[in-house]
Amino acid sequence: MPRYASLYNMSPARLDITHYRGDTLSIVLNLKTQGLPLDMTDWTFTAHVREMPDGPQIARFDIEMLDVTGGRLRVYLTSAQSQELDGDVMWDLQGREETTARQHTLVRGMIYTSADITYPPTGPRATVLRAGRRMIRA
Repeated sequence: MPRYASLYNMSPARLDITHYRGDTLSIVLNLKTQGLPLDMTDWTFTAHVREMPDGPQIARFDIEMLDVTGGRLRVYLTSAQSQELDGDVMWDLQGREETTARQHTLVRGMIYTSADITYPPTGPRATVLRAGRRMIRA
């Protein structure tokens, strides 16, 4: 009698991000299950950034539900949170179905972080460009 095997892929979707440290990072995700938008009515989400899976948390994404029944949410890091990223780091998004207490890692990936080239003016000697003229603060 022949045996049949099937493969069910439980791996999270992969989303790698290239980003400048210190810039605001905002990504809109459209979550689906079996090709249909995920109804997130009874879900809670969390997303962390770490150097390695068991390492200390570097940052935690803020999460905004854009369309609860349509599966749209935004994950973002503020400029201050993004400033903590240094080099290549890992991130993932986990969701928890509150009615069933099931935990799912939905998205994972790398954040490839580059150092900022331009910084906001700070300190007493910062250079400011205005109307094409260079002015030095004393």
